[in-house]
Amino acid sequence: MSKPPTPPTICSRCSKRLGPQVVRAVGKQFHPACFVCDSCKKPLEKSFVPRGERLYHGECHDKLFTPKCSECGLPIQGPYTKDERGRYHTDCYRQLHNLVCSLCQGAIEGSYLYDGWGQKAHPEHDQHPTGQCHVCARLMSPAATTGSKVLSDGRLLCSFCHSAEIHDFKQIQAAKLDVIAQMQAVGFDYIPDYIQVKLDEDQQLVNQRLRASATGNIHGYTRTAQRNIPGYGLILEHGIHVLSGLPKVAFKGVLAHELLHVWINERPLKHLSHEQVEGFCNLGSALICQNALKNEGDELARVLLQRMDEDPDPAYGHGYRAMAWRLEQMGWPALLQALQNPDIPLPEPEASVTQPRAKQALLPPEPAPFGSAQGANRGANQETNPKTMSSAEKLAEIKAKLDQQRMQNKPAAATPSPSPAAPRSLSPLSRLSSEGSEGSKPDVDPEVARKIRERFAQKGSPKANIQAQKPAQKPGQKPGAGPSGKLGKLKKPGKS
Repeated sequence: MSKPPTPPTICSRCSKRLGPQVVRAVGKQFHPACFVCDSCKKPLEKSFVPRGERLYHGECHDKLFTPKCSECGLPIQGPYTKDERGRYHTDCYRQLHNLVCSLCQGAIEGSYLYDGWGQKAHPEHDQHPTGQCHVCARLMSPAATTGSKVLSDGRLLCSFCHSAEIHDFKQIQAAKLDVIAQMQAVGFDYIPDYIQVKLDEDQQLVNQRLRASATGNIHGYTRTAQRNIPGYGLILEHGIHVLSGLPKVAFKGVLAHELLHVWINERPLKHLSHEQVEGFCNLGSALICQNALKNEGDELARVLLQRMDEDPDPAYGHGYRAMAWRLEQMGWPALLQALQNPDIPLPEPEASVTQPRAKQALLPPEPAPFGSAQGANRGANQETNPKTMSSAEKLAEIKAKLDQQRMQNKPAAATPSPSPAAPRSLSPLSRLSSEGSEGSKPDVDPEVARKIRERFAQKGSPKANIQAQKPAQKPGQKPGAGPSGKLGKLKKPGKS
């Protein structure tokens, strides 16, 4: 319901009769002394800001009603950027989150891409979409030439991966011997070292040969053929193909996977399923990456390990995590013996063990600007976790934390103050009954507790008993007073 208009002879603020001097503004009239700001109560000038029935100085209005920048604290006028933490001036948000493109060093406006290495970038550069390294998923520009490389099939290779690329026969041989030595160190008895390793340069051609998707990311495969040689009989010939453009640790990981296929083919283990075979071969890749991470601190090895932990594929992901759990339970010698003996059943992990692990970023990305297309425009975030734990270890860690919290919250037996864990809304009676179940001492004076027990000792509800104990009220006595005319309150502890 709207307020009735003020009579023309009455002040709109004090409702008293106006004199000869009148100030008129926004359809109202005031005494000169009543024409003041509703916030600071100081006289208004020619410029003011009306808001409903009130008038303000411009500064007072901004202080009360204009949103403040969560970074500098000043009022925000015009467009602003918003995230879950607050509102920001555009320049304040850019400086706070360091929104500078890692590729062109220009300021980022609107949506942007980020990767697991802490880089941020514009979605496009020179009218070309921003790409990613096909090995480590770093953001990079297709037009970049400093240290990076564009392979013959269009794949991008960043400067870090290109500097460690395996590309000639001497490097291949050294990598093969090193991988075989690492496998023999954990218990593999025989892996032939005469196997020829070839580099394939076309990703799509590799996918076609293995009848995989055209957009697949297959980095290697093994071909085993039987040949009958006079005087020797039937022998096996193995050939390993590895995709070109891989740095040393990634190349060794793929080679280890394929050498374990050779180890399996040398011992026809037909009782193993496809998931078990591929999961077991991924243990070879994980072994190489773990050694590289431990001995050399190679961050790419961390990325590759996390990628296997996150893989949703039934064989390369779930099968690998199941085999990794068996390896943790059995060790290398027992696992190798069980794989070669069909009569030894492999232990089956719980379903939660084989699920993709949660991501933990190498460098956590900053929040994207308000309104940015985060899902569709971001690069693949290759986040890693240096240590993976089984579900039993996670449960044990959570239980230990809960036990520690209980010990911290448990009150001491001789402490007279209430327990921090006890609800503050409980009365002394309720607190006594709740703490008594845990064997702790009451937190009230014994004399007060005795009087409370005597007061509520009679049968029936406490309220009914209190009403029954009240004597007849004498004339002139205050309602609720005892025989002496005073309210019967219990004395507080420590007071006489």
